[in-house]
Amino acid sequence: MEYAESMPEKKLRFKQIEAPIADHCNLRCKSCSHHSPYLAPHFYDLGRFSKDVQALSNVCELDDLLLIGGEPLINPHIDDYLAAARDSGVAKNYGVVTNGILLHRMTNRFFELVDFILVSAYPATSPSRKAVDELMLARAHQFSFKYNVNNMDSFYNIETPKLSESEAQRSFDGCRRRVHMPLIHSGFFYKCMRPPTTREYLESHKMCEEVPDFASIDGVSLDTENLLSALKDYMHDSGALQSCSFCQLGIRDSYMNTPYHRARRMVRRIPLLGDMVSANSFMMKLERSFDSKISPPESAIENPVPVHQHEMMDRRECEPR
Repeated sequence: MEYAESMPEKKLRFKQIEAPIADHCNLRCKSCSHHSPYLAPHFYDLGRFSKDVQALSNVCELDDLLLIGGEPLINPHIDDYLAAARDSGVAKNYGVVTNGILLHRMTNRFFELVDFILVSAYPATSPSRKAVDELMLARAHQFSFKYNVNNMDSFYNIETPKLSESEAQRSFDGCRRRVHMPLIHSGFFYKCMRPPTTREYLESHKMCEEVPDFASIDGVSLDTENLLSALKDYMHDSGALQSCSFCQLGIRDSYMNTPYHRARRMVRRIPLLGDMVSANSFMMKLERSFDSKISPPESAIENPVPVHQHEMMDRRECEPR
């Protein structure tokens, strides 16, 4: 588990917590798991964010606080969010996850406040690895932060019509995000990124006649009087979230923990080797062939959206707004 109770303060300890300071994005990526292409423009209110990270700092210890999106760099006050997070002392390190498109516009203050930057590079739209490296190496040398570039050449479609109660529980049980990647959003703490945005996504697709308010029922209010006790009970609860009924990420995760998929992820993390695979059509075809054979069959769930389908992004599927 990525969280634990630390002594003597008895605070909850997390490896990382995410905070989406912009729900929307400057790209429209097919099968975006954060639902960004379908969300109205919205920024995490700065005053609310400051209050939330302060509340967290009183009951939690964490290594990393990640500002995410959508695309966090489109928030014009991102520097102030980093400063507020640092002032709270909530984490040891403060990072940003970005598609990299706007990195060249960031201020010196931004680079002074950030400890690390994780760039998810999309072949059709993001700057090349060489361009990112040239910019980041110069800035990192000047301001002493770390960075990493991860090539993103495909998304899995994890959306689904409503699952049965047992399948929703199976998705929850197999999900890595509920343990590794909790999230704060507009006054609430969640086990993953899905509850705050699932309702708006379902309504935009008319997938459900009566859509619950997952944002309030699937999380814990950070204004709760006994927040530490509430978060402990929430993290120890083994029941599926209601928003799990429309997500099959956990079902996919259970199939993605094979030796083949672990090796595939390792190769992708090696810069030159990962680039060679992405640039070679034969290697990509071979990889997709293996994926289709090892991924779950459509009969694995009821009313499935096939999780084995790689959806390669191109300029038509990942385009600027």
